[in-house]
Amino acid sequence: MEIKQVDAQQHVLAVTGAVGIADADVLAARLIAAVDDGGDHDVLLDMREVTAFDDVALSALTRGRSCSKYLRHRLVVLDEDGGAITRTLHRTGHALRFPVYRDAAAATAALRADRVALAHRYEMDPSLPEDVAPQH
Repeated sequence: MEIKQVDAQQHVLAVTGAVGIADADVLAARLIAAVDDGGDHDVLLDMREVTAFDDVALSALTRGRSCSKYLRHRLVVLDEDGGAITRTLHRTGHALRFPVYRDAAAATAALRADRVALAHRYEMDPSLPEDVAPQH
């Protein structure tokens, strides 16, 4: 497995090769570092070049997702239909926890729309708790 930061502006991490049990801690650490760098942003995890993904390595994605949720960010996955991570997410029942998009443009558009919907929801119901309200 190899991980590299493709685009610091968009916070895109690219993972290539086979991701196994031995890679889980490294992947989790890189995801958490990308999410928790002090900025107000989401992280796109480009896994389109992953050739195999061990079910045990899902713990890395779960840790990254937990950190991003805590900081009110989102972690999304880029993968092809039928790609290694997409198959693993569907097989293990985690598909709804990790949004998967075909490319960065689609992911960015969906994340932007989600932020707009959250802002609108908060405007409609200002009684929502502060942790639900979008930060500006």
